[in-house]
Amino acid sequence: MLSYYRDTILDHEDNPFHGGHHHGNDHSQEMNDHGMDMEPMDSGTNEDIPYELLSWSLHHEGDLWRTLTEVSANRTDQGEWNWAGFQYLGYRVKESLSVYGLFDYVNVSREEIHFSSGIEQRYRAAAWPRYRMVCGE
Repeated sequence: MLSYYRDTILDHEDNPFHGGHHHGNDHSQEMNDHGMDMEPMDSGTNEDIPYELLSWSLHHEGDLWRTLTEVSANRTDQGEWNWAGFQYLGYRVKESLSVYGLFDYVNVSREEIHFSSGIEQRYRAAAWPRYRMVCGE
C-alpha cells in the first residue's frame, strides 16, 4: 500500500485545549494529547506549519513466513525529509512456536521545526510461543 498525506499543523501556542501548553492552574488531571512527555518545539514563526507524509507498507503471511515492511518519509515547512523504516520477519517453527526478528529506525533531520531531531533505532530477535484459543472448551 502506498499513501500520501498533506495537511497543516495549526499554530496552537495560545490554544487552551492543546495538552502541551497549559497556562496558570494545575492541569494534572487533564489528558495530554502527545501520549508521552516530549519537549515542545517552537518554530519561532507563530504560523501554521505545512506537513507532508509519504508512506509505503507491505505485509505477507504464508504458512511458514510472516513479514511486515513499512517505510515513511515526512517533512514540515518544505524542509528536509525525515525517514522511518520498520521490518518484521517471522518464521513458524511449529504450530505453537515462532521465531522472529525486527528492526525499527527513525531519522529526524536537524532542520526539523516541529519534531525533535535525532536518530533512534531498535532491533530484536526472539522466539515466541503461539497460542490458539479454542471456543467451547
